[in-house]
Amino acid sequence: MKVSRQLIGNVPSVIYWPENFDRAKKYPVALFLHGKGEWADNPPKKTDDIALPVYNNGNHANLLKRVDDEKNPFIVVAPHLILSLNGWVPGWTDKYLEPVYDYILDTPTTNLDHIKVVGLSLGGGGVYIASTGKFSQYVSAAIPICGTPQYDCDFSKIKQHSIPVWAFHAKNDTVVSNTHTINQINKINSYKPTPEAKMTLLDSGGHYIWGDVFGRDEVYEWLFSHSKSIAQKPLPETPSQFVPTHIIERVDGSTERVRIEPI
Repeated sequence: MKVSRQLIGNVPSVIYWPENFDRAKKYPVALFLHGKGEWADNPPKKTDDIALPVYNNGNHANLLKRVDDEKNPFIVVAPHLILSLNGWVPGWTDKYLEPVYDYILDTPTTNLDHIKVVGLSLGGGGVYIASTGKFSQYVSAAIPICGTPQYDCDFSKIKQHSIPVWAFHAKNDTVVSNTHTINQINKINSYKPTPEAKMTLLDSGGHYIWGDVFGRDEVYEWLFSHSKSIAQKPLPETPSQFVPTHIIERVDGSTERVRIEPI
């Protein structure tokens, strides 16, 4: 797996690519939203510190193990929530994520039919936000894990854009009550979406069930069984083989083979 930490707009982010990434192919993309434990008050002062809390965190380790999957390799884009850049709003917002949405949509190697949104705890709440805001039309599947409640989301967008949702929560979660997931899924299903949103309530695991969820084969089978039909952006042209036409001699006597074409 290849990793890059960079600014997307002003949003510090980590991007994970398959080891054998090929710019001549298109890949599914999973937007991963972290929890409260990784947010920061202010942006990093040094390049080496960009999105470091996300990069160092092991919460999405089992998700990253699947990036190089032989059958369905994919890319993970993991933004870092910086409160001062988010107007000190203590949670994910559509406005904050907008540069990340644009990055995903504008990258030629993104398979626009397969954009997934996954997240845990505060990021699970962020999954509902991304799936009901300006990005909703592009979401082909969504998995909120022990998600925080979102009261201002327009859940009719999930029906409008036929977004499959599979939520997970543990019955013994004492940090974020599973009643929030029950209420969110019931709210979504009150609009009668196709497919109907579903949830899995685990008997144990407390708040920290994401390792379990991201480790399940059936989660990825479900994720990749859902797609959209969106016009794809063209891939960048593959550079033609370099064929020199001339040999030039420099002042120092050395030579260089170059190609000169008419204007």
